[in-house]
Amino acid sequence: MLRTITTISLLSVSVLMTACVQVLPEVHLVEVVHEGQTLARIEPTTLEDTTIDVDVPVDAHFVVHFTEPVQLSSLDGAVRIRDENEGIVDVEFDTRLEVVRLRPIGQLLEPGQNHTLEIDSGVEDTSGYISIEAYRINFYTEDPNPGEW
Repeated sequence: MLRTITTISLLSVSVLMTACVQVLPEVHLVEVVHEGQTLARIEPTTLEDTTIDVDVPVDAHFVVHFTEPVQLSSLDGAVRIRDENEGIVDVEFDTRLEVVRLRPIGQLLEPGQNHTLEIDSGVEDTSGYISIEAYRINFYTEDPNPGEW
């Protein structure tokens, strides 16, 4: 009888501890996609800037994979693309659970320039938990006239 009570008590504590664990949304993968093809996949780190090692087409879009489904409303202001002059590129977001797609709107990315995809802390998941990590992903856009100076 004592063994049964002890087993039930340990099981109850285990269930309670599992229920209390907070899983915060983090970025675990970023993809560069162009015309249906994935050009690059990277796993960004929070301790230093990450760089995409291929020239990105000016009309490419980015797919950010979070560890948790995220709230679309929390992305505005927390996720953005900057050009090399620190200007913010207008983007539209599309989310499906933990996958967020960013597409530049209004104009293409500037050709032959450095850009940064910034993902700040503050992205909220569907359970209300907020990310505490920030990511910086640097990339260079293709130059349509590479031979011309």
